[in-house]
Amino acid sequence: MQLKTVTLTISILNTPRYPSEPNKQVGMNRKQKMMKKTAKRAKARHNKHTPPTVKKYVSKGDRAKELAREQAEMAAKANELAKANDDIESKDDVEATAEVETSTETETVKSESQA
Repeated sequence: MQLKTVTLTISILNTPRYPSEPNKQVGMNRKQKMMKKTAKRAKARHNKHTPPTVKKYVSKGDRAKELAREQAEMAAKANELAKANDDIESKDDVEATAEVETSTETETVKSESQA
């Protein structure tokens, strides 16, 4: 009869505290609890949230105005570059027509001298 009670008490001691979690450790001693708390604090210190660097809230309308202003500046720069390119092309056209005129003049001079 004593053997049955011994086996019965041993089986009670080895059963988990919470039956839904059979692999969970039955309990922690004081040192383990202190180490766990220390580890949690260290992790929290390491993962500390830093506030964003935005100093002032910018409303949606102000952001839209700023974007429109930047786009207008970019369009103005693009127009200036286009005008500069047109000026360069027109100068090239003037030079090309001048070369054609001089070549025709030399041809006419040659043809007159031959005649």
